[in-house]
Amino acid sequence: MRLEPLYTVTFTTPQAWSVEVAADGGVEGRSFLLAEGRSTGRLSARYRAANFPRKRTDGALEPEFRGCSRQMTVARSCSSGRG
Repeated sequence: MRLEPLYTVTFTTPQAWSVEVAADGGVEGRSFLLAEGRSTGRLSARYRAANFPRKRTDGALEPEFRGCSRQMTVARSCSSGRG
């Protein structure tokens, strides 16, 4: 079976807030970002989302993304993803 992408989402994050805390093993942090953009492909729609990623003490980011696409016909598609 070959998997084909249904759509591609392109977005920017015009608003973002972050906080970092020094821990024993390094700096840990959390952020909150609002994303706006468009999806193209079989699902062509406006996209809005929020991301609440965690920055681990080793510097790696763990995203926590939730968003929805809304087509002009009022159909919606919502998704979430964690890293």
